[in-house]
Amino acid sequence: MTGFAGGCLCGRLRYDSDGPALTAVNCYCTDCRKAGGAPMTHVVLRPADLRTTGESAVYESTADSGGAMRRRFCPVCGATTTTDIVARGLITVNAATLDDSSWVAAKANLWVRSRPAWAPLDPTLPTHEKGFPPRA
Repeated sequence: MTGFAGGCLCGRLRYDSDGPALTAVNCYCTDCRKAGGAPMTHVVLRPADLRTTGESAVYESTADSGGAMRRRFCPVCGATTTTDIVARGLITVNAATLDDSSWVAAKANLWVRSRPAWAPLDPTLPTHEKGFPPRA
């Protein structure tokens, strides 16, 4: 997959990228779970260079890691499409908002220390209590 595109439920907020995703993960952090209304969020990571069209609202918070996060969502339908991971210069794309998500396959489980006991966990994937291990 070279590029990808997607958008919110009502179609007013769109994004696209010419480049490939860096990876895809299952995130169990409290913020992702609450923002997505699900036991985990499947996200695709990409350098923060997505093109967007349409108006977005932004909710900024401090993540469990201590870093700044900017969640972008549609002010009309409320769908969260992307989140900026400011300190790492990355953006996560909510995989559920992709036009074609058939290529998405999670490579790891992150923030499993925040996973509710009832939430499913893929035991075949590398699992991290917190986020990604620190960069070398």
